Amino acid sequence: MFSKIILGQPHVVPGNIKANLATIQTMTEKAVHAQADLIVFPLDAVTGSDLGRLGQQLDFRRDASNARLLLEKNFQHKIQISHTNEYNLYGFSLCPKFLGISPIGKNIFIHGGGSAAYSPDGKLLALGKFFQEDMLELSFDPQHLTLLGNKKTTCETNTEFICYSLLYAIKEFFVTNHIEKVVIGLSGGIDSAVATALFVTALGAENVITVSMPGQYNSELTKKLSDTIAWNLNTRHMVIPITTGTEEIIKILKLNGLPISTLTLENIQARERGGRILSAVAAATGAVVSANSNKAELAVGYSTFYGDLVGAIAPLGDLWKHQIYELGRYINQKIFQNSVLPELIFQIRPSAELNENQTIGKGGDPLYYPYHDYLLNAFTEGHSLSKITKWYQDGMLEEKLGCRKELTRVLFKNHHTQFFQDLEQWYNAYHGLAVAKRIQAPPIIVVSNHPFGEPEPQIQPYYSEEYLKIKQSILNSSPHA
Repeated sequence: MFSKIILGQPHVVPGNIKANLATIQTMTEKAVHAQADLIVFPLDAVTGSDLGRLGQQLDFRRDASNARLLLEKNFQHKIQISHTNEYNLYGFSLCPKFLGISPIGKNIFIHGGGSAAYSPDGKLLALGKFFQEDMLELSFDPQHLTLLGNKKTTCETNTEFICYSLLYAIKEFFVTNHIEKVVIGLSGGIDSAVATALFVTALGAENVITVSMPGQYNSELTKKLSDTIAWNLNTRHMVIPITTGTEEIIKILKLNGLPISTLTLENIQARERGGRILSAVAAATGAVVSANSNKAELAVGYSTFYGDLVGAIAPLGDLWKHQIYELGRYINQKIFQNSVLPELIFQIRPSAELNENQTIGKGGDPLYYPYHDYLLNAFTEGHSLSKITKWYQDGMLEEKLGCRKELTRVLFKNHHTQFFQDLEQWYNAYHGLAVAKRIQAPPIIVVSNHPFGEPEPQIQPYYSEEYLKIKQSILNSSPHA
């Protein structure tokens, strides 16, 4: 009968059986020294998880099986070893976790630890540490069927947990892929500022290269903010204007009789930044490029092929804009304990600054994030248009979405037609070219239950009969339609 049980929480390198076995052996030796009767490791502690075809190969599976047998042999008669994600003991649930990442396809999944023990009625009895190796000790009294353990300090807020999840994933991703440096286009906006602060914290300022790439529409304010952030974070910073390169491309197009629309000009500038300058700096410094797109931008394709979609990793790709603002505040207050991200960063309206109507003070991004973040989140969670419009019809839309009350009344001034035009614009964008852009976007670090990255069909948006019926009912019901 067991009296002392340990949940082993090892750091696991995906696909590296030898390294993982060495870690597990060391933990088991410590458990024996602590006179434990049982040590329980996660099921994938020897191999890592989400290994694709490698995990299906007979040779790999044989080597993993032999490693477990070797472990059992080495500690025979010393301690019992179990490999499972849930060990049941008289109704108690023992759930070991491991540390590491699973970079699979377009997603980087995080395994952050937090091994736990639960009572038969589901009460949390003990909790392991997050984002570091741990051996969670549990004392079991077989006579009274009680289990005792310690709850470790955990994150107090969701923003704190997201912050440390991202920092951990960045470190692991760069080590796993033998990368040391990152290049970031530092625009003077919130997204690139937060991304820079995360990389500086995770990799060290000496491994972060920031590049300001002003064009003819960039304001003095954002250029100054870019320089200030780089100075505050002590990055290697350079200023490389895009004006000359943009003018050369425009000249070539005009010589060939091609028209230059506003959208064409925006795309040229975005590709000058990402496809040429950032890529060139990365090549010259042995670094990779960070894609700073947020989840709202990825949702509707507010990004440019071969422009701001270039890169090896998208650290903010699973965060809505409001979460990035919250993360920026947390970074200032808790990580640096200083306003390394200036207050103006949180106040100015987000803008791409790629045409005269996108300059600071004149215009900004087409998305109104305090509302569209939550609407797009409803799309990602699989809520149908008919359900969303029924919420709107019943006056419960803001409550169901989770955004500020009365927001739709302010945005659409009680005009139902405007509401539906906006709804269908972003629904069409979500299911339109944005799908192709998400397919080509860099891998994102997953911190939500509904990330992008899984296969999506590239088909036309579907409008159900139920949605069309509710829509018509709403439009017919009011003179302000």
